[in-house]
Amino acid sequence: MRMMFRCDPALVDHLPRPAPARTALPDWLRAMPANAHSDIHGRAIRTVKQCPPFVDAMAYGVMIPLPCDVSVDRGAFSWDWDIPEPATPGHPRAPLSFHVAAQLEGAPFARDGQAALKFNSFWTIELDEGWSCLLPIP
Repeated sequence: MRMMFRCDPALVDHLPRPAPARTALPDWLRAMPANAHSDIHGRAIRTVKQCPPFVDAMAYGVMIPLPCDVSVDRGAFSWDWDIPEPATPGHPRAPLSFHVAAQLEGAPFARDGQAALKFNSFWTIELDEGWSCLLPIP
């Protein structure tokens, strides 16, 4: 399967490139011991580092990183990311946006009047015919 990633041409030099997830495994997973003592079991047990579904979920696919660091302080989100005006009119410039409460109506996680945070991806993905893509957001 071939995947083609594209972004607004004015932003190409300001975005981290998508990469195979295996190359972006977090340092904490690499450093995690294979076994850890469990008081409940009274012995050493295997950590999630030895759990194939967990490792597969972290290692397969493609990682599309946020374009900048995002801070949260007392419920307020902020970032420092100076990018040029995108070539595409109306293109977002912020790494975050939201779904208004009306877009969540009927969902089991909807809360009266609360919006849902979403991470903006500045990349579009083209796949070969017959393939599909699942985009889980942690």
